[in-house]
Amino acid sequence: MKRLILICCAASAPAVAWGQAELVNGLGGPAGYGVDAAPPNDDGSQGPVDLNAAFPLGLNFFGTTYRSFYVNTNGNVTFNAGVSTFTPVPFPVADQPMLAPFWGDVDTRGAGIDNGVYWHVDAAGGRAIVTWNDVGYFNSATDLANRFQLVLTARDDIAAGDFDAEYRYNRCEWTTGDASDGVGGLGGNAAQAGFDAGDQQNFLALPGSRTADILDLCTTSNVDIAGIWRFQVRNGVIAECGNGAQEGDEQCDDGNAIVGDGCSLDCQLEVDADNDGIFDPADNCPNAPNPDQADLDGDGLGDVCDDDDDSDGVNDDGDNCPILANPDQADLDADGLGDLCDADDDGD
Repeated sequence: MKRLILICCAASAPAVAWGQAELVNGLGGPAGYGVDAAPPNDDGSQGPVDLNAAFPLGLNFFGTTYRSFYVNTNGNVTFNAGVSTFTPVPFPVADQPMLAPFWGDVDTRGAGIDNGVYWHVDAAGGRAIVTWNDVGYFNSATDLANRFQLVLTARDDIAAGDFDAEYRYNRCEWTTGDASDGVGGLGGNAAQAGFDAGDQQNFLALPGSRTADILDLCTTSNVDIAGIWRFQVRNGVIAECGNGAQEGDEQCDDGNAIVGDGCSLDCQLEVDADNDGIFDPADNCPNAPNPDQADLDGDGLGDVCDDDDDSDGVNDDGDNCPILANPDQADLDADGLGDLCDADDDGD
């Protein structure tokens, strides 16, 4: 049972965070996030939701194969039973295997915005998508809203029960419900995001969990795409690209999300096709050696494979001044050298 605790003073407001991550849409229903939706509620759960159509081999999560989950209004899905707990308990939590994009005190009873929880099991795409769209916080407040999504994708092509998990954040404005010692959606016991195996041992809390910085999930990432957090679950274990440990089907993990350093954003080895010491994603001419990355016209195409080094619309092999832009090809003394780079324009 919730108990409101009135606090005299308002919490200081952190900057509202809007992510660049677009949510998966076009799934049917009134908001485009699926025809299945929870009724307006506080601390409710829906399910079990049958996942067999999209995951015929189930989901292997820390050694247990699950074929259904519960969609919990408070920003998470669980496998053993629905969870109504509104103030997040620090991971790990016993007997509650959980995927939590944003475990906080969501309240969808408030009016004025969509304020809905939707889910869609996509049999053709091998996906299950749960969306918390413009959800408010307890007690029926909608002055601030959060918009986030969980996308699970079957990867039975790798091994039975393997899957990818993606947390997508588009709008992050509140951290805390009023019954979690929050004031106006902020302060108190803030939301938590991550994974929990439910075995009191294996878990992952995302940066900012249970602090005001949880709002930064909208503008940060583990794959260098603001608002998107991606994870691979292989043989039941979470492989987090960018954590510095090679896991699952990762070919590498150098602990960062930098392109062109030999390890890609999805932790696969990058190649250097021309053997010039520059990996292809960062090479401005990947098929011809150019270790100095010279680019005279700054068009992103290295000089060794740029047919128009001065970007004047005249290819180098027919340009009378290939290093200076001279689209009119003016040549006053007709000596074959364009006026812009001819020190003796009249040929005297």
